[in-house]
Amino acid sequence: MAEPIKEKYTQKEDWQLHWSNFKPFVVEKSNIEDLCYDFPSKATFIEIGGFPGVFSIFFKKRFKYEVFLLDYFINQEILNEMERMNNLPKGSINQIETDFFEFTSEKKFDIVFSYGFIEHFTDTYNVIKQHVDLTDIKGKILILLPNLKGMSGLFLKWTDQKLFYKHNLDSMDLDLLKNICKSLKLNNVEVKYYGRPHIWINASSKFDNGFVRTMIKYFNGISQRIPLRNKFFAPLIAVKAYR
Repeated sequence: MAEPIKEKYTQKEDWQLHWSNFKPFVVEKSNIEDLCYDFPSKATFIEIGGFPGVFSIFFKKRFKYEVFLLDYFINQEILNEMERMNNLPKGSINQIETDFFEFTSEKKFDIVFSYGFIEHFTDTYNVIKQHVDLTDIKGKILILLPNLKGMSGLFLKWTDQKLFYKHNLDSMDLDLLKNICKSLKLNNVEVKYYGRPHIWINASSKFDNGFVRTMIKYFNGISQRIPLRNKFFAPLIAVKAYR
């Protein structure tokens, strides 16, 4: 594997604070389901930077995969409650609490997944390469990251500038991501803007209150009817490929 990447936009303490008020819930569906149309019926799956396990639980419930969650911050109590609320036996989600860039494994996975992870590092190439290193031959890689160069990013910058700059905006470039996939010799590569237009506010914002959240809910109810998936409107970027 490549040398550990030290240039991080966030630290462990940031994530401890970020998840401190998280309330476990029932995972019934996912906003990425239409990216999984060609996923196998049986597979090993690992989610990188996956705490509190929302997507791990989705893949466990939806596909019955053997699921692993890797993160360098895991709150055991929260994860156990997520399993319980989703009618999964305790320990259904295999946990690996370590720094991704110090993690080595002889085991390779059929599906390597991350959501909102790669944009927190400066070296986008090596972050993606380490996803590839964990992927079995002919396995799938699915990476999603926020598109903060559009509407949702403008709103985040206005409401929480400190959080906005904890993201590597350079990683949110379709041509860059395509070229990285090409250099890593990945197959059937898809890189595209993804998701229905919407904005959000984090608890760390000074503007966060009930009234603002209600207004955002109404705004999203309207904006999500817009059938455009381009640089301005799409909240996400999806990278999907085969090894």
